[in-house]
Order: sequence, then structure tokens, then C-alpha cells
Amino acid sequence: MMGEILYFAHRHFRVIFIIATLGVLVLAGLGVLDSQTV
Repeated sequence: MMGEILYFAHRHFRVIFIIATLGVLVLAGLGVLDSQTV
């Protein structure tokens, strides 16, 4: 099970990295908006 996850993560590392980066940027953007409204 763990080996399959590692294999999938290795095969799609670039896609996972891009999605994670976009997620962090979105969360950071929402945090900035929340701090500005408050």
C-alpha cells in the first residue's frame, strides 16, 4: 500500500507539487483578505 502511494507520488510529483503550490497561494491569499477585512 505504502509502496503504491510512493510510486504514484513519484510518477506525478510535478502535478502534486503544482497543486500543492497553488493551494498554498490560495490559502495565503485568503489569509491576506481576511486580515484586511478585519
